[in-house]
Amino acid sequence: MIMAILKIAFSLLVIFLAIVSLLSIWKNQNKAPVVKIAWTLGVLLFPLVGSLAWLLIGRS
Repeated sequence: MIMAILKIAFSLLVIFLAIVSLLSIWKNQNKAPVVKIAWTLGVLLFPLVGSLAWLLIGRS
């Protein structure tokens, strides 16, 4: 039971991070459209790693 709750919580966290990252990517005025597309693909293909990478290094 607890493992199921943890899996659901982790999944919701990853989805939340991906949504926040995608919104941040497309609201960023300093990146070219091709860069935004590349970051978007990274987040969609690898939600956890792509989101963390964007939030830690991509926003600068």
